[in-house]
Order: sequence, then C-alpha cells, then structure tokens
Amino acid sequence: MKRFLGPLCFVSFCLLIAFRDVLTEGLQICEQGSPQDCIHPTFLLLTWCIECALLAWLVRSIRKKSFGFVKPFLHLPREQRLDFIKLGIATWIVYVVTIYGIGKLGSPVFNLIDYCIMPVLTLLTARLINRERTFAHHIAGALFSACGIVLILRALILDPPTDPYWRIWIALSFLSPIFTSVCNSLQKRQVDQKMTPDEVLLYRFPIPAVLMAVWFYIAKLYETDVPVGAPLHYLPRVLLAGAVAVFLPLWLLCYGFIRSSVVELARYLPLIAVFTFVLARLLLKGQWNLVRLPEVWVAAALLLVGYLLANGLIMRRRVDKTT
Repeated sequence: MKRFLGPLCFVSFCLLIAFRDVLTEGLQICEQGSPQDCIHPTFLLLTWCIECALLAWLVRSIRKKSFGFVKPFLHLPREQRLDFIKLGIATWIVYVVTIYGIGKLGSPVFNLIDYCIMPVLTLLTARLINRERTFAHHIAGALFSACGIVLILRALILDPPTDPYWRIWIALSFLSPIFTSVCNSLQKRQVDQKMTPDEVLLYRFPIPAVLMAVWFYIAKLYETDVPVGAPLHYLPRVLLAGAVAVFLPLWLLCYGFIRSSVVELARYLPLIAVFTFVLARLLLKGQWNLVRLPEVWVAAALLLVGYLLANGLIMRRRVDKTT
C-alpha cells in the first residue's frame, strides 16, 4: 500500500494544480464587465503568497508547539538557507508568470505550453540538482510530450487569443516550466534533508510575499482606472481557493517527494494539462477555447503517448534494456 502513496500524492497534486489554474482564470473574469468588479492579478498573488506562508506557520506552530520560525531558519546550514532563498525567488517568478499568463492566454492554453515542456525540464533539473538517474523510457515520454509544443504553437497561429500581446506572453510562459522545474528539485532536496512539508512551505513563501507586498504598494501608488485590488465580497472565495488549490497541492507534493523522486513526478505532469481542459470545460463558460482545433487533439494524443511511455506502460522492457 505504501508504494502507492507517492503516485497518489502526485496525481492529487496534478488535479489540484489544474483546479487552481482554472480558478485563477475564473477569478480574473469580470462578472459585471467593469474593471471595478474584477480581481486584480497582483491582489491574487499577494493574498495567496501571504496565506500559504501563514498556513504553513500555523501548522508548524501546532506541531512544534512554538511560534518561532526565524531562529530555526538561522540555525539551518548555510547551503540550505541559500536553497530556500533560491526557492523563494523561483516561486515568485513562477506565480507571477502563471497568474498573469493565465489571465492573458487562458488556463488551457497556458497549461498546455507549460506542462508539455516541463517534463523535459524536470528531468534535466532532477539530474543536475538531485543527481537522480533517468531512464530511456522517462526521456522518451518527455520528448513525446515536448512535441506537443509545436502543434500548440501552430494552433495558436491559426486561432490566436484575443489579447493583442499574446505572442509576448507565449514567450514569457516558458519561464514557468523552467523555474517550476527548479522549484520541484529544490523542494525535493529540502525534503531529503529531513525538512517537513510545513517547514518547506513556511520558508518557501515569505520571499514571494515580501516581493508581492512591495509590488502591490507601488502598483497602488500608480493606480489608474483599473483598481489594484478586489471587491470585499470576493475575499472569502479567494482565501478558500488559496487554501485548497495553492497550499494543499504543494503540501501533497512534499509528501510525494518523501515517497518518490522528481523523476517520477515528471511523468505525471502532463496530466495537469489534461485535467485543465476537462475542468475548464466544466467550470468556465463562454471563453475562447482552443480545444476545437484538430492540432490540439493530435497534441493531446502525443501527451497521452508520452505519459504511457514515461510510466513504463508501453515499451518499458525493451527501452530499459537499452539504458
């Protein structure tokens, strides 16, 4: 039974991340069509970063029966503190690109780009940062997934998004898989160094929270017709989404890393794109949808083949013999 806990955590992580991204798109849709009724992405980022840090601190305080967290951080080895600084900065970049990118491109499009290329990058960082061994079937699966990028870009050219700057956001969206892969490998290394999930998240989110607080303050100073905030009636759903779809999946990811490796995570990541398409169709209405283009269906088939290859469900024996 224990051997299924890692995969279960990873699949749950993928489902909740897809749910987070669909919610992110939905929360940025103005219900009344007016900027005054919208949730600004900067407000979303600030709220979720602070909430994740506070939730992690609360869990650690209950578990340790102590409210202190600065002194324990200072007592960590220097290399571990540096890893947390890198993790915090990388997390901030990932969340900025993701929240704004989803607002510009939509969650299905952004996640197809993000999670088609991420398995390749995750395998690369797992090898460079964690010194994990990669097998031929992992690499083959990742390459099949990456091939979907070409078809997605073709589909975007045939049926472009409504945002006039979509080409810039396509380019910026590649920052998300790069830095997410770094985050995954650094988070795995912290878990391997006997850090508990609440401690990893506690020290992961203060830097993004501080950076977003500065950004929010500057944005407020130069606020125009578009308010940099959100109506108060949105706050409960924003906080609920932060707890369920931001904090919880990262918590499960840490537990997955206790049982399994970053290389194993890489083979589940394309599921996020699949879950996103399903959830977007169920939860979002009247949005620009790329699913109707045939290139996207072919890309989805490549993702499925890549997933089966990476999981060793097809051709594993033959591939392993060549490793």
